[in-house]
Amino acid sequence: MSLMSEECKICGEQVQYLPSHLKRHKISIVEHGQRYPEWVCFTTALTDFRMTPNQLSEAIRLKLVRSKDKPNTDNADTASTLVFTEDVAKNYKKIKQFPRLSVAEKRRRKAEEKRKREEMRRLLEFYLSRCKENVLMSEECKICGEKVESLPAHLKIHGITIVDYGERYPDWVPFTTALKNFEINRNQLLEAILRRLVRSKDTPASNTEASTILVYTKDVSQNYKKIKQFPNRSPEEKRRLKILNAQKEAEMRQRLTFYCPSCKENVSPLHCLTLGSALRGEIKPEEAIERLKGAHYRHIHTKYESELFDLEEKVREYYFDELCPQYDYAWCQNMLEIFKDMINYTVQKADIKARCNEEAKRLIQEDLSQKMDEE
Repeated sequence: MSLMSEECKICGEQVQYLPSHLKRHKISIVEHGQRYPEWVCFTTALTDFRMTPNQLSEAIRLKLVRSKDKPNTDNADTASTLVFTEDVAKNYKKIKQFPRLSVAEKRRRKAEEKRKREEMRRLLEFYLSRCKENVLMSEECKICGEKVESLPAHLKIHGITIVDYGERYPDWVPFTTALKNFEINRNQLLEAILRRLVRSKDTPASNTEASTILVYTKDVSQNYKKIKQFPNRSPEEKRRLKILNAQKEAEMRQRLTFYCPSCKENVSPLHCLTLGSALRGEIKPEEAIERLKGAHYRHIHTKYESELFDLEEKVREYYFDELCPQYDYAWCQNMLEIFKDMINYTVQKADIKARCNEEAKRLIQEDLSQKMDEE
């Protein structure tokens, strides 16, 4: 704890704040510390020399400033650290160059700021969920006074954007109306409010209307570029979406699982284009199962993989044996494409796939017929 009063070594007067008192004697606290060295409390040195605890602690650790422990006395209940003012004054410039906050303190403050922001976000989202999410059905154009449904589209007549309009004609509009007019995401506007880039206020509920949050359009216009750089989703929303997508994928994979009589086991699709198309709703699950069955039989129960490997082996042998590695890479790739055209690589690959697809269909039909006979 810093001293309530200190004695000026020049005039002997008891003062509450020594640096201000030394202005009378036209001397700085640094010069006073060099001329009149003494042992003072750690916190008193911080106050007098205007330093942070991390700067003075770092100076003590590097032995730029001498320190000692003050033992307990009758007047003081706890021990304190004393520092020598002459050392602080001599190394004043070096000490002031040390970081004001330690790494641990920076992390703690950053975590605390993040915690407060997340708490404010939860409170704001909770309030928004209870408020009336109203988008104005019609708005009045401040330029011509006309009532319009879509203000951004109407402003094209006047040759002005919604950003310039919001700055020239500031107004308080509902939260969701600002989202619609400025074409920004809910999380982006929430982040702007939390960072105090955009002013907001709530209108209390009345007998006829529910409460709602209003935002100031001028602030949105002035910080439009910054707001658009904010992520579309918050980290919590991203985590929820990731979990939801994983659940949907697992359900779809379970739905597309089929029994293979030849393998005598259930076959579940891995990450493939067919699974993605089924998840996006581009194809029906029944069609996806037929595709997956054909691909499974083609790759596992036909000679598709071996014939494709033999074709690829020809290309690899030509590349490594015929083309010299010392040649330019681009030239080698060009010659490789010429070689593929010579052996009709694309045509042969398509023929192999078509032939194996026909064989796969025949095997599927045989297994289906066998199953019907058994039943």
